[in-house]
Amino acid sequence: MRRNIALDYGEQTKIYFYTHWGAEYLEDVLRNALLRGRSRWDDPPYLARIIFSEMIRDEVLQEEGYGIAPYLMDPEFPTIEVDLRKETVDGKPFDQFVHHA
Repeated sequence: MRRNIALDYGEQTKIYFYTHWGAEYLEDVLRNALLRGRSRWDDPPYLARIIFSEMIRDEVLQEEGYGIAPYLMDPEFPTIEVDLRKETVDGKPFDQFVHHA
């Protein structure tokens, strides 16, 4: 159930948030993070923290299950691409992504 969210900062700069479990729910997690962080859509560092916080919200003190890296980590499911400059998820504008499950 491994999956990544790739955060694209432009200029060939990406970071990857990894989950070892719950790949099937990762779009919902991202949707919730974007809704909660709507006022930070234009602030990539804050939005990135909000997204990762939503991913680990119930397991923040666990030593396993999640990671952050400058490379793709062990994907089993397609990576979700978040373009922070264009404010898109897999090519869809944030607004469209959060309101159309």
